Amino acid sequence: MKRGLFIVLEGGEGSGKSSVVSWLKDELPKNDFLFTREPGGVENAEEIREVVLKNRQEQLNTFTQILLFEAARHEHVSKKIIPALEAGRHVVCDRFSSSTYAYQIIAGAGAEYEKLFLEIDRTARNGLEPDLTVFLDVDPAVGLQRKVSSHDPLDVFDQQDISFHEKVREGIKSYLQKRNHTIIDAGKAQNEVREAIKEAVLHYTENHEGQ
Repeated sequence: MKRGLFIVLEGGEGSGKSSVVSWLKDELPKNDFLFTREPGGVENAEEIREVVLKNRQEQLNTFTQILLFEAARHEHVSKKIIPALEAGRHVVCDRFSSSTYAYQIIAGAGAEYEKLFLEIDRTARNGLEPDLTVFLDVDPAVGLQRKVSSHDPLDVFDQQDISFHEKVREGIKSYLQKRNHTIIDAGKAQNEVREAIKEAVLHYTENHEGQ
């Protein structure tokens, strides 16, 4: 059986990733595509998600965040992503290692943990690399305004200042530099962004199946 392809959607707050994923679920063949998210995707990882995103008076330090994200990733990759890929399904994941690098190492002032992060992360994802990352790029100020206007609950990262989110944007770009990715201007109208992402995903899967 041909192995499926692993595609990651990345972006800062308010870039529209989650709404795009919901839309794509109805647009792409259900038998061919599996949609999931990080942190989360499986029960144990979803429980860790609640811990790391919770607003609390005393925030978790960066090192603790990294360990929790990687624990969730290992559960997710080993129990859901790899089995789906081996069954021949394409997996589309909302966030992956590039987010941890951007949020915790770059924006979270965790540069001293970068080497450790790279080692733990490789182990946590069993060496799995995204075949393609689609980066929804939007000005952090625009993204945060969208987030606030949506009236959705704000998690601990949503509430960081603008400089934090600017660093997240640059951190994702830096991480993706030497990895296969495509950039979508998420500042455009929602329907344009959605169609551009759908086209990118279909173009990639149709041209790389079985390779």
